Amino acid sequence: MDRKEIEEKVKAAIVDKTKAEISEIKPASLLREELGLDSFAAIELAYEVEDKLGIIISDEEMGKLKKFEEIVDLIERKLASN
Repeated sequence: MDRKEIEEKVKAAIVDKTKAEISEIKPASLLREELGLDSFAAIELAYEVEDKLGIIISDEEMGKLKKFEEIVDLIERKLASN
């Protein structure tokens, strides 16, 4: 799976969990402040990504992420190590 595919899956999941529009999601978008991803929605997002991509994202890892591109980077690293 390439980076573009990962970005699209994560964008779709964020839109599903928040009131953000897909066009608002940019690499440097702040998850909480700009996209409205609260801690509960972040956990739901992690579970959805784990289910769809077959990776594990700990609550601790998810809690450290501040920007959209950081989620994509993390997923990309985890997929590469599998």
